[in-house]
Amino acid sequence: MCRDGPTRDQAPARGHHDPPRPPLRGLGGGRCTCHPAYQAQVFSPRDRRTIRKSLPSLAEARAWRADTKAALQKGTLRAPTRTTLAEAADDWLSAARAGIARTRSGDPYKPSALRSYEHALATKVLPELGPMRLSAVDRVCVQDLVDRLVARGLAPSTVRNSVLPLRAVFRRAVARALRSSRTRPSGSRCRRSGEGASASPAPRRHAR
Repeated sequence: MCRDGPTRDQAPARGHHDPPRPPLRGLGGGRCTCHPAYQAQVFSPRDRRTIRKSLPSLAEARAWRADTKAALQKGTLRAPTRTTLAEAADDWLSAARAGIARTRSGDPYKPSALRSYEHALATKVLPELGPMRLSAVDRVCVQDLVDRLVARGLAPSTVRNSVLPLRAVFRRAVARALRSSRTRPSGSRCRRSGEGASASPAPRRHAR
């Protein structure tokens, strides 16, 4: 629910005959130079987390909320996670060696394929993207990595094989997230993606 009313940082519209109001003062006594910010939030039932973002205007907050709700419903957006790509890759490698994580056709990975994937991750992918959160690695990040590998003079087939492990890592991460959302304890309650969505003013700290 959006709160359209005025807040401490946003005075209501005044008429021509209203007496002037003194300017807002910052914490240090000087004139306040802050600007109102609106925080939009949408609940993701799939991740059981709330996604929030502060924007400079109510219109932008509403637009972001609508786009985010649509992306969540389509399954093209996930709530930010703390798991890094390096952690997810390590989990996938362990599962693949144990025969738990398999190819798309359901077959175990061959030892030679696993060695190739592990080498590509360790020497080309993780040094660049490993510290990033898994939820922050998008197509732009991967394309930037591909561009850097091409700029290093690597053959197209080497570049392609270098990013192949990413598909397997993300496939396992998404599958585990889906299983987790489907096996939620019966006592827990989950709101629909539209519930709890709001765009409300978020006051910023005054300038010193």
